[in-house]
Amino acid sequence: MMKEMLKEDRPYEKCLEMGASALSDSELLAVMLRTGTKGQSALELAQYLLNEQCGNEGILNIHSFTQEKLKAIKGIGTVKAIQILCLSELAKRLAKASAKEG
Repeated sequence: MMKEMLKEDRPYEKCLEMGASALSDSELLAVMLRTGTKGQSALELAQYLLNEQCGNEGILNIHSFTQEKLKAIKGIGTVKAIQILCLSELAKRLAKASAKEG
């Protein structure tokens, strides 16, 4: 059974209080995921996606995921898989646009 998070430890509340830059990689991903599953919060799911069990690259794991690989993870269905894939693509485009400016 999930234990209740303190209000100040919840990613949404933390972002409101301190800004997005204060969030960890897993907290940012949890905000994008919005919900977890029965027995697993969005934050726990995000932490799992960024840990070594899904690759050894932390935040760079996101770029290595395919829809099939994501959907094989408990708690990731079609909608969450597409959200993560679109987040990855958006990050790539932002990096590319930033490199062009620099």
